[in-house]
Amino acid sequence: MNDELTALNNNTAHFRCKKRGIIFTGKSYEAIHSALRVTADTPEKAKYISYGDFYARTSLPTFMVPWNDSGAMQLHMMLHPDFRVRMTMAALGSHWIAPPKEHSEWDAIYEDMPQILAADMNLKRIDAAILSAQACGRAPVCLSALSGQADFLRKQYKPDGLVKKVVTFSSGKDVVREELTLHTPSDRLFVTKKGAVVHAPPIKNAGKA
Repeated sequence: MNDELTALNNNTAHFRCKKRGIIFTGKSYEAIHSALRVTADTPEKAKYISYGDFYARTSLPTFMVPWNDSGAMQLHMMLHPDFRVRMTMAALGSHWIAPPKEHSEWDAIYEDMPQILAADMNLKRIDAAILSAQACGRAPVCLSALSGQADFLRKQYKPDGLVKKVVTFSSGKDVVREELTLHTPSDRLFVTKKGAVVHAPPIKNAGKA
């Protein structure tokens, strides 16, 4: 994977964003997670390392996003800077209670349990918040997520007794205050200025016409 990271750094170096993250994609949450669990203990400076080794070592935020409606909805909601607060309040409604100031890793208190937003599928953040709850004697916790994420989260956390409940919401309408519909790309061919026909418009380099 190091070659892919080099390409990523080279192609994003000119962007002015201060925060970076890694998105792992696949046909489902289960398939992505399965790939991330495969490690080979390769040296850190090796030319090739497995996705699992990279996932275990990176300090960057990492997100699992599948190629389906749940993944598309997840990305759409994550575009909003305050999505964690908005999604938590949408999921809990009038039951929402702000978390203690000393536990900003939690998103709310629900039924006297720490509530953690899991809809961004950043498992490292979720794991850290659960460990925090365990450390202060507040486990198990409650998770909130999209309905398409619930089965994976229950299988991942409930058998260990770490999660008591998964609160779900079926759409993001209440979160972003708009109807979320997935984009359907046009099936028409793209014609360049020179008259050539391609199936997708070319990606222009930054600063170049």
